[in-house]
Amino acid sequence: MEGIFLGFDTSNYTTSFAAVDGEGRLIFDLREILPVPDGEVGLRQREVVFLHLRHLKEMLQEGFNKISRDQVRGIGVSVKPRPVPESYMPSFLAGEVIAGALALALGVPLYETTHQEGHLAAALWSVKEDFSKFLAVHFSGGTSEILKVEKESQGYKIEILGKSLDISAGQLVDRIGVLLGLPFPAGKSLEELAQKALGELKVPSTFINGNWHFSGAEAYLKRKINHFPAWEIARAVEDVVARTLYKIIQYHLQNHGNLPVVLMGGVMANNYIKNFLREKVKKRGLKANLYFAEPRYASDNAVGVAELTRIRRIF
Repeated sequence: MEGIFLGFDTSNYTTSFAAVDGEGRLIFDLREILPVPDGEVGLRQREVVFLHLRHLKEMLQEGFNKISRDQVRGIGVSVKPRPVPESYMPSFLAGEVIAGALALALGVPLYETTHQEGHLAAALWSVKEDFSKFLAVHFSGGTSEILKVEKESQGYKIEILGKSLDISAGQLVDRIGVLLGLPFPAGKSLEELAQKALGELKVPSTFINGNWHFSGAEAYLKRKINHFPAWEIARAVEDVVARTLYKIIQYHLQNHGNLPVVLMGGVMANNYIKNFLREKVKKRGLKANLYFAEPRYASDNAVGVAELTRIRRIF
């Protein structure tokens, strides 16, 4: 094994520390979801930073028990949500500080990237593809976008083609999930609850000129929440996200050619949504090649950051 490459990601609700070797093989993937009190849908940023630092202290010890520090050739860290100048979130400061101090102590290069680019790299790594140009659907707790992506030597050139004009898909899942009594983040619990559903409730899907809305679906579901079983509400959340996603993919493939479509972010770990899209694409005869990140690497993680560090260091 020639060299080890480390990655750190401190997103709003997950602390992540990962390592890959010189061939891109995973050495370790450590994660800890930040605890959110029952009934709440978030944390203050100062609490987030504190929890990340506490988790990282434990993760560093566990990670370095698996590797030799002499083998580390580079360290990567996501320093902001997206690769645009105005993008900022205090939570990423925790990872930036720890990664910077560690790089200085070990005398190795520090590579800064973004949370979104880490998602892209993790998705491609998990599906074992290396597209030079593709469309990417990023549906998570903080983001709902479709992107046109071109691979570059130091990362990705990203163009936003469409986005949610209000709340993200992940916010819809979490807000309705918490109202149903589920823990935050609610994605996994909501999917489990929805397995009992018969699909009795349909929520209007709003898609206009390549962009979309989820706040209308949220308001509609809140009005229905006392009139349907919890599992039917949960399925209705999955269904409106899935139907909106199909419209997004169909519209942007027609406008940007038959590019591969990579789907990532925590929302894309949902099996109902994935199966809906596969079946709809087949039924409608849409020329769409869909690549879903493996569930573990669809959600927030540092594996993509470590992989980007490897690519930047050895190529």
